Amino acid sequence: MGNSKVFVLDIGTRKIAGLLMEKQDGKYIVHHLVMHEQKPNAMQDGQIHDIPQVAEVIKQVTEEIAAATGQQLTQAAVAAAGRSLRTEIGQATTKLTPHQEISEIEQRNLQLLAVQDALSKLNQYQVQTAIDTYFCVGYTTVQYYLDGQPIQNLVGHQGYSASVEVIATFLPRIVVDSLATALRLAGLELVSLTLEPIAALHTVIPPSMRMLNLALVDIGAGTSDIAITATGTIKAYGMITQAGDLFSQVIAEHYLLDFMEAERIKRLISSEDILICTDVLGNQLSISKDEILMVLKPAVTTLASKIKDEILALNDGAPKGVILIGGGSLTPLLAAELADQMQLPHNLVRIRDCMSLPDIVGTGTYAGPQLITPISIGRSHLDNLSMELLKVDIDGQPVQFLRLPKTTVAEALMHAGYTFEPMITSEKYTLQLVVNHQPCAIEIHAPARSKIFVNGAEADLYTPLSGDEQIEIRSSEVSQKAQLTLADLIQRLKIAKHLIINGKQITIMPKITVNGQPQPLQYQLFTGDSVQFEPIVTVAQALELAGITADKHSITVSVNHQQVKLETPAKILVNGRVVTSSEPVHDGDRIEYQSSGRARFILTDIFRVYQPDMLKHAKHVKFFINGEEAGYADTLQDGDSVRIEVKN
Repeated sequence: MGNSKVFVLDIGTRKIAGLLMEKQDGKYIVHHLVMHEQKPNAMQDGQIHDIPQVAEVIKQVTEEIAAATGQQLTQAAVAAAGRSLRTEIGQATTKLTPHQEISEIEQRNLQLLAVQDALSKLNQYQVQTAIDTYFCVGYTTVQYYLDGQPIQNLVGHQGYSASVEVIATFLPRIVVDSLATALRLAGLELVSLTLEPIAALHTVIPPSMRMLNLALVDIGAGTSDIAITATGTIKAYGMITQAGDLFSQVIAEHYLLDFMEAERIKRLISSEDILICTDVLGNQLSISKDEILMVLKPAVTTLASKIKDEILALNDGAPKGVILIGGGSLTPLLAAELADQMQLPHNLVRIRDCMSLPDIVGTGTYAGPQLITPISIGRSHLDNLSMELLKVDIDGQPVQFLRLPKTTVAEALMHAGYTFEPMITSEKYTLQLVVNHQPCAIEIHAPARSKIFVNGAEADLYTPLSGDEQIEIRSSEVSQKAQLTLADLIQRLKIAKHLIINGKQITIMPKITVNGQPQPLQYQLFTGDSVQFEPIVTVAQALELAGITADKHSITVSVNHQQVKLETPAKILVNGRVVTSSEPVHDGDRIEYQSSGRARFILTDIFRVYQPDMLKHAKHVKFFINGEEAGYADTLQDGDSVRIEVKN
């Protein structure tokens, strides 16, 4: 079966629905649909209890669709109930190396350690380890911390410690294993797996609608699953352990009916005014719709109250609207009762059925909300949002786990029970140096203690996997030691300056010596080494190291027999501001240097450096240049003789 067509099975507590779906020109076409009742007690609250009985019904549904469509069905896309999910908060903290910026890889490593912490917390309640009993199906970062303070992103920052908090979601292996086994007994292979609430959200509340604060309630037979959206994301999941079966039980107890007979009556309430049934004593009953609704009203109130309480707890208040799906949502009076209890207008608590989905074609008579979930399972698969079981080999042992959207070696190792520390951490060493005559302790790391190989090629934790890879973990040589080069030290201490000079990006490096001798950047430093350099403090130093000398054009003239030197300095701008060459320089500064060139000096320039007392009370002043009378704007040349005569 091609990627555009899929056989879907919605294996519910009361029914198994099978659909053959295809995606074509943006539409999702249902070619054929079959529904069969589950065997009594074969499933309870969404969990398979009797695998052979469930497999028998799956086989019936599969054979009917295969016969009707002429398709050979060997694989199926299925979903796990949202009530099976477990979430845990995981945390991880690491000490940071002084003056070292946090890299993206280091941030991702911290996330992995936090997910592993969440997985370890599940072990507190398990006889077996959580690795043996749970699949990780995703995680979300809640908050990063730098030196104990919340921060949005750690990358690029420096500090003493970094922490992260994540929410990780896990699915019991028994859920996946039982589904896979039931399919196998029916002659099918599990091609992909999704989670019911996530699939339903994909169909009913797509990402474009998740800016709205909405609640999606999937009312099935045994449970009501709840998902909350807000600010563009899925805010929370919840579940209550009552749903459509509650109403069947009330009808059965009130009228002494077999449960399946009560289930039949419940489904007919919306379409018939008089309902005929036979109780367990053989009495034939004729019951009006209004009478049954009166019997059901307390149960409707109870279920609406529990759904309301869970929504309010998950959302910290009432959402803007509530969308109901699932067969149980068809119970008369339920939507109105929920709206009243949540103090929402009735038009903001609505049942969503297949008729309201314009991109769904071919549902025929099955147009109600009970078909939303199976259609959503198919859409998730056809839109490549489902997970699949992935198999790899790690150090000779087969490992099976659920494939995430970007599955890497890290996920495989986590499900195999490996710890990440040997792959991402190493021994720390401290180098005691002397930098500019001051003690300086630098913390450095040896290479990671373990190396990863995928299909014989060296890899890392973030190497992607597609399935059937051979993964090997090898311990590194113990003799490997930490190293610190001169280039590393320059980066740690931010000795260099990264500037833009006259439009060109330039890295300025001072002259550096180690133990009195210049060394290449690859030079390996050892404890006791003495490093010396002159810090780049001023614009003049930066320009000089860039090969630019801040020039001054000057001439010397004689004024009344006194030698006077006249100068015109170059023009320097830092970040658009005119400054002198002694201006402090900072990393990232933009410097513009305009040479003075051959400047022109005039007579009045002498008064910048020559201010004799004779001029203070003079009424008449005459100027002579080389014996010739001159004016204020006349040009001066190097070596000229200037005479000033005054009369009081």
